[in-house]
Amino acid sequence: MTDVPADAASVLPNATPKAGGTGKIDAAAAFAQELVNDANQFQLSVQGAQSEFYGVKSKGIDKLDAKLGDRLIPGAQTLERSASESKAAFDTYAAEVTRINKDADRVVEQINDALATIRIAVGTIDEISRIIRSYQTYTWRDVPPGAMPDPRLGSDAADLTSAERAVEVQTLRSVYEYQWGVATSNWLSAVADINRAVQTWSTLIKERESAEGALVKALEMTGIGELISINGGVSGLPAFTIAQRVSGELWGEESAALSLAKEHPLLENLLGTSDGERSFESPPHPILLPRIGPLYRQSNKSD
Repeated sequence: MTDVPADAASVLPNATPKAGGTGKIDAAAAFAQELVNDANQFQLSVQGAQSEFYGVKSKGIDKLDAKLGDRLIPGAQTLERSASESKAAFDTYAAEVTRINKDADRVVEQINDALATIRIAVGTIDEISRIIRSYQTYTWRDVPPGAMPDPRLGSDAADLTSAERAVEVQTLRSVYEYQWGVATSNWLSAVADINRAVQTWSTLIKERESAEGALVKALEMTGIGELISINGGVSGLPAFTIAQRVSGELWGEESAALSLAKEHPLLENLLGTSDGERSFESPPHPILLPRIGPLYRQSNKSD
């Protein structure tokens, strides 16, 4: 008797592409959307406050107006863009998780169907083997040969002549050979289906990992994500860095507006200019570079 696994779980590896549904992902996306809405409302409120200062002149009002326009509004815009980009990333990830989960369920269904086919085939082969007295054993992955083994007659055929025995053998073959061939063909096809399904399962695991990596990268690429990765400020707290970027202060402590450094004096020796902002889009010609130019000219002369 050939033992066949009870279900797909007995065939598939322990690792799974299904790591829960999209409930928490959808909640994160909804939170990001609420943050977008709040940031929009905050900008409107700040702009409304600014409008109250029109025509009023004083150092205090000028300082407050500058903070509103130079820090709070740009900070809210950064927050809005980051939240919007985060929501898009969560939505994309949720769609991938939904697709992967559906594909994984389909794989499980395919394997269970294939195992059911194998059980039927095993039952047929076992019954024919009993009748023709073929006592070979097979594992569920070890498909019997397509050609049925030669039937053997029992002790009740001992009194038959050689010709009569040949007739009995041929009768058994004509009755069961076709059934044997169909059963082994179905069995072989089912094993191939399972092998393909297991490979698809492994691919889905990689796709899930890729989707998770894409989500993390997308979040890191947002304005807030970049600030978190910088992890600067007091005691290296990301909260301080984000607060400084959005509002210019945290717990009453102010700082100058954060901005990306686009210049450095050491670039002068490398690029011929301390400004590196456009160096990637419009790099200078090698002949103009202080350190590379002489070597470039010398190489051209030698050519």
